[in-house]
Amino acid sequence: AGGNRVLLFNNGRQPDRHWSSVDEIEIPTAAAGAVSTAGNLAWTFGPPAGRQGSFYCTHISSVQRLGNGNTLVLMGPQAIVFEVTPQGDEVFRYVCPVQTVNGGEAECVVRQGEQRAEGRYSLFTFRRYPTTF
Repeated sequence: AGGNRVLLFNNGRQPDRHWSSVDEIEIPTAAAGAVSTAGNLAWTFGPPAGRQGSFYCTHISSVQRLGNGNTLVLMGPQAIVFEVTPQGDEVFRYVCPVQTVNGGEAECVVRQGEQRAEGRYSLFTFRRYPTTF
């Protein structure tokens, strides 16, 4: 995130917290350049109220702050990538179309508008590069 800030994908999995969030934490600098262990939540993105289960990843998820200030979020197990503005508005979404069905015995493509229900085709990371890369 830059400066004294850390951007992370918080999987959740705390007792009684079965939803994920993207958190940007500001870590204050103490005297003489030492880093304080106390952090302040500078920005967060998560599920809408009452829909916590709609944004929950137990593992292999990631986040990237883009040059335009937006945030690219990967929901790894679901193979869903989306970009949100600092205000939390979604401006881009990609769903990996390949999944396995019947306990992994067959492969198929997810139809447009549907969500992946199961399968081994998770995404481990996803990065957006500028056109000048």
